[in-house]
Amino acid sequence: MTQRAPSPPSEAAVIAAMYAAIGAPATWPDVLERLGARLGADAGMMVAPAVAGLAPVPLCFFGLDPTPILSTYPRYAGRAEFTVRALATGRCPGAFLLDELIPPQEQAESPYWRDMVAAMGITSGVFLVVRTPDEARRPVVINLFRRGARAPFTPADVTAAAIFIPHLRRALSVALDGPPAIPAATGYEVGAPCFLLGPDGAILHRNHAATVMLGAQDGVADVGGRIRFQDHNAQRLLDAAIGSIERAAWSVRWRYGTEFLAERATGGAPMVIVMLPLGMENPIATVATQARCAVYILEAPLRANSVVPERARRLFGLTRAETDIALAVAGGATLKEIADTRGVTMATVKAQLRAALAKTGARRQAELSALLNRLRF
Repeated sequence: MTQRAPSPPSEAAVIAAMYAAIGAPATWPDVLERLGARLGADAGMMVAPAVAGLAPVPLCFFGLDPTPILSTYPRYAGRAEFTVRALATGRCPGAFLLDELIPPQEQAESPYWRDMVAAMGITSGVFLVVRTPDEARRPVVINLFRRGARAPFTPADVTAAAIFIPHLRRALSVALDGPPAIPAATGYEVGAPCFLLGPDGAILHRNHAATVMLGAQDGVADVGGRIRFQDHNAQRLLDAAIGSIERAAWSVRWRYGTEFLAERATGGAPMVIVMLPLGMENPIATVATQARCAVYILEAPLRANSVVPERARRLFGLTRAETDIALAVAGGATLKEIADTRGVTMATVKAQLRAALAKTGARRQAELSALLNRLRF
């Protein structure tokens, strides 16, 4: 029995989803996909256009793999050909066929069409200027695409798309023009010390566990509203990670978090620092809040987990001795301490550590530590 394709959402349902996104900005990718389904699009993206002086950052997309255009995208940053042509018509905000903005006779000769449109298999599209560049310098355009042999979009589709522009403008203005929200001052729901950092790396919020850790003065402090480690190498890694997260490239694929160790002032087991970008799956949600990054500091008591040895053995085929030594290294013990504790020679410990490195694919002890500490979550 042939399965029926799902019916497209109603106009009312799409509009309702737009207004619902005011209170739940993380749902904007779903809103975009519903709009695309309503208009029969195979793919789409909602972006801040690459106009000079504005950040060319796609806000969300569906049905698209941007990989084919990554190498050529920088060549066109600041040009935003579709946007420039649409604005020149004087009908913005408004909706257009891509063929209206770059006519078919130009497409064959247009490097922009070849590198940025045809490269992704797009054959037809509707282009919406939702917000113009003079609106608080936070413009928004939406591209809806069809691929392959599908019938191209028509002027009737443009008319149907234009109906949604006033609703998109109202809903987006809350996130883009209003003051950013500050995360709720919660304190006990996360057991590990947690800091939320703003765009410049300043601490916006810390939970109760983080406050307790700062009070212990054991290698981490709040200096001028910023995290400061006594371990200079850890501080360098923190600063580099904050810079990397804030300068994140334009696709979610390149907004990586990071993990590293920080030594304690008392010489105890190192702290495990885990940094996670916030809103990486949907920068509209990111715009709606000041928080850009969460920093978790994991301590030995919080990381104790009896299933870790079993996970390590099952995932990497480690022997019991290799597992014990690898976990001891991840906990901050030196090879001499491990040898003394186990009552074996340093040569034995080194051999078993080399075996653990080979089986896990880690190149250095720090990589092995990071890998095993992830198994504790």
